[in-house]
Amino acid sequence: RPGGPTTGAIDISNLRVELATVGIRVAANTEDVTIRHVVVCGAEQSGVLAESGAEVSMEHVTVAACGQWGVTSAGAAVSVKNSILTGNQAGGLFSQGNGGVVSDYNNVSGNGPDLDFNNFSDHDYDNVAPGAHDLSQVVMFEEGPAYIEKAGSVTIDKGDPADDFSQEPGRHGGRVNLGAYGN
Repeated sequence: RPGGPTTGAIDISNLRVELATVGIRVAANTEDVTIRHVVVCGAEQSGVLAESGAEVSMEHVTVAACGQWGVTSAGAAVSVKNSILTGNQAGGLFSQGNGGVVSDYNNVSGNGPDLDFNNFSDHDYDNVAPGAHDLSQVVMFEEGPAYIEKAGSVTIDKGDPADDFSQEPGRHGGRVNLGAYGN
């Protein structure tokens, strides 16, 4: 509804968005939005843009190779967990205005103009504090455009230990994997 908040839960899941202007845009004042098991890659601008007053929860999302920020909060309340943000040209997580981004159990690396994959940089987090359990390490993906982590990638079994891992395939380490394909 123009001018007013959208009510009711919105679940965006099991989706791949590529080569869009903005991968996923959450309109102003849209509440109770969950984005899970989604790959956003190659967006011209931000991978995920949450506008003023929106409330967004992201879990098991891979945002890679976008032209601006991986995730932008433009005055929205955004939480990001068990996700991978890598290779985004402006940076990983960006918050402007009121609201903010809360990050934990993510791998945020190789973002920004210098694409430094081994250390947190100003480009990985802008006006966002790194989560206590966030990583900043090179993610190894399988060949091809799917953004599936290779066996042995640092993102395997690095998710929140309190989360259910029962859907993890075959031999798992008792924890969820990060990114769109985790549990």
